[in-house]
Amino acid sequence: MLSLVAYLVDEAKLSIEQACDLIGVSRSSFYFWQSKGDDCDVDRRTLPNPNRKPPWALPQKDIEQVKSVLCLPEYADLSIKQIYYKELAKGRKYCSLRTMQRIAAKMRDNGEYQHKLKRYRKKPQG
Repeated sequence: MLSLVAYLVDEAKLSIEQACDLIGVSRSSFYFWQSKGDDCDVDRRTLPNPNRKPPWALPQKDIEQVKSVLCLPEYADLSIKQIYYKELAKGRKYCSLRTMQRIAAKMRDNGEYQHKLKRYRKKPQG
């Protein structure tokens, strides 16, 4: 990347900003690579990192704990938000509300969890 930008600046008489815009790299990335001496043909921003976990990733034991809470019979008629705040009132916080909703959505996709109220709702006529 550095050599391509250097070529565009020297031969095509473009500014660094124009050369970076032309190849789709920000100027800050160019200057960062220049400071590190990284002159390779691979743009590392697009390579997947197999070791990266999403920021909301929980350990598997915590996910299993949330799943067991969602399936408790006393919470069968409550929404995910109500379950979250009932557990929070009892002093138990397993994860954020959004993470609990993600886990419930994944359980619904796998057929592990279905909100009981949805089973008994009447379908609209028409």
